[in-house]
Amino acid sequence: MNPRVKSVIAMVLIIFLFLPVSGFSQENKDKNSNASNKEEQQTHWTPLQMSIWNTIQLAHEDRNVYGLKLNLPYGKNRNIYGIDVGLASLSTGDVKGIQVNGLFNGGDKDKDMMGVQIAIAGMNFADKATGIQIAGLGNCASAMTGIQIAGLTNVDVSFSESCIKGVQVAGLTNFALGDARCTQVAGLLNGANQMTGIQLGAVNFGMDFWGIQIGIVNYSDEMKGVQIGLININKNGKLPFFPIINADFSSRWSKYSKEKEELIKEKMQRAIEIEKQKRRHDK
Repeated sequence: MNPRVKSVIAMVLIIFLFLPVSGFSQENKDKNSNASNKEEQQTHWTPLQMSIWNTIQLAHEDRNVYGLKLNLPYGKNRNIYGIDVGLASLSTGDVKGIQVNGLFNGGDKDKDMMGVQIAIAGMNFADKATGIQIAGLGNCASAMTGIQIAGLTNVDVSFSESCIKGVQVAGLTNFALGDARCTQVAGLLNGANQMTGIQLGAVNFGMDFWGIQIGIVNYSDEMKGVQIGLININKNGKLPFFPIINADFSSRWSKYSKEKEELIKEKMQRAIEIEKQKRRHDK
């Protein structure tokens, strides 16, 4: 037999070997199936996923991927454990591994990402992320532990818990809208609600800030630390304004800030209880 023919036959056999037992995604037509069938689908998995679109892929989008996921250009699955590469990827469950896509890596709310997300010319989205996010445009997470590097912007949005522990580096802006314990480095603006750490940028803004701000303009409502820049404003401090260098080492937060911190703790407890209830329900 011709060697080329043998190679083609071998490749076909390998692909079909990696397919789930049910074969190609005829399951996409079964959207009206009952809940028990859906739960059964979610327990299935595949070591190889190849997608043109989420309706045109080797395995149904409700299946887990343990291995390699190829998005040509877009694919969607539940949990992804392994390597996820292509143009755009979406997961409705957890992601543990490496995602490298040209435009988009995304995950559902209340799901975890552990590992590395790289969106070469686009954006990364994750709810709770642990690891590294690198994006040509931007990174967005509710709660981040690790490093975010973006060409334009990094945003962490959790108000109910620590929104970032780690480092944010961006060409333009970094924003931490909850309790942040990190270093922010930006070409234009760093913004944080309640932050412990370092801000390095042209403009630095921290509502309640404990640490060091270095930039042209530095602003805080409440501060324990040092501001170095042309314009330094510590609104409620002993020295509200002073150029070049300003410092305040009085009590960390004002009464207003302490009350706000208590509210944040209460929100965190509620969020933890909600998360526990959801996990019990999922089991």
